[in-house]
Amino acid sequence: NSKARRDKCGVCGGDNSSCKTIAGTFNTVHYGYNTVIRIPAGATNIDIRQHSYSGKPEDDNYLALSSNEGFILNGDYVVSMFKKEIKIGNAVIEYSGSDTPVERINSTYRIDQEIVLQVLSVGNLYNPDVRYTFNIPIEDKPQQFYWNVYGPWQPCSKLCQGERKRKPICTRESDQLMVSDQRCDKIPQPDPVTELCNLNCELRWHIVRKSECSVQCGMGYKTLEISCAKYSKLEGKIEKYDDRYCSG
Repeated sequence: NSKARRDKCGVCGGDNSSCKTIAGTFNTVHYGYNTVIRIPAGATNIDIRQHSYSGKPEDDNYLALSSNEGFILNGDYVVSMFKKEIKIGNAVIEYSGSDTPVERINSTYRIDQEIVLQVLSVGNLYNPDVRYTFNIPIEDKPQQFYWNVYGPWQPCSKLCQGERKRKPICTRESDQLMVSDQRCDKIPQPDPVTELCNLNCELRWHIVRKSECSVQCGMGYKTLEISCAKYSKLEGKIEKYDDRYCSG
């Protein structure tokens, strides 16, 4: 009953940082089978689409797959019109069939062998419109992650005359992607970048009211009612604030 989900890399509870996405298009036309891209072993989240030039199923371009052992989909100029599932090792690849305006091959599984994506062009030789994405694992290397000290600014520590800090963020070196702090848990955090903030005001006690002297002659006393106030240097305004802001 775990709530952890597989990330785009196929890692349960992962943060998407152990793989990178490969994406591209192919629209070159030559009669017969044309190699689009080799999808390596270990790839996950494969999504391939061939968009019909006319918006109709019949456009004379068809997706095909092959492996080291030969064709595994739409080989030898024989095309499957209907939906089917193809098993490659432990992976299942879904195929929409050719009888659709957007022909699709997709799989969320990790494939354990290389497959070759091809497009079969026949008939009137219209340009295909193949779009593909898949994820491939990134091999862990030393110093692959680091603390980037220029993360977002944290709130100012005080209402006036305070200091704020940038939050260091764990970053992947290869593409500067922000990742989970767990990736940097063995790397010492650098001293944060700081700066002064809210310098255009001051907090101080403000006299609200003075009482009359307690006696008309001789030594008496006056009482003062004071409250915490924020003095704006730029606008010359005084705003009342809770006394705790002046007590610190």
